[in-house]
Amino acid sequence: MLCHNRYPLPGHPSTCALDTAVVPLPSFLLLVGLAILLALRKFRPNSEDYASPPRKWLLYTYLFVVLAIFAMCIVELARFVAEDLGVGLIPMNLVGMILVFGALLIQRKGRTKTTSMLFLAYFLLLSIFMSVKVARLAKLNQLNPAKGSKYPSSDQLLDNSVILGLELVAVGIEIWTLLSFRRRTLDSSKLDKGPAV
Repeated sequence: MLCHNRYPLPGHPSTCALDTAVVPLPSFLLLVGLAILLALRKFRPNSEDYASPPRKWLLYTYLFVVLAIFAMCIVELARFVAEDLGVGLIPMNLVGMILVFGALLIQRKGRTKTTSMLFLAYFLLLSIFMSVKVARLAKLNQLNPAKGSKYPSSDQLLDNSVILGLELVAVGIEIWTLLSFRRRTLDSSKLDKGPAV
């Protein structure tokens, strides 16, 4: 089973539903979105959908955040396996982070607006769904059913709170990137108009 031996939690959604149907959903949507962009040839920069190369510190920060989320997902998966709680479809989030990391490396000389919007939607959805999961884990932690186990509810709450924090940082970076597109568009329009007579 995808998530057997989970501790019962009053109300909905259950931790099993979160890990199999809710939290992995954005990664499935990202996979579809990137496939569409590749099919439409909107993945690589062109004159109409192009940003100047991102600042190195911002790119490196972004790459670090994505790697940190990847690492935290590995930690969560390993601890679920150790406690024999099932991993749901959480591995799909690893695929999502690999796709984002690869796309950032490919576009390191210039981001496209479409991929930036896609990644903003991706991390925003992840953050929303992870917020729900963190809230449910906080409820689980109050019941404290996993006391003394290899993966107590308090650790589950901490791990997922860290992931949520990292996802919010990624949202902030993508908002910054989209604002840079807007500034570039405004600067270009001013240059096209030329000096006032």
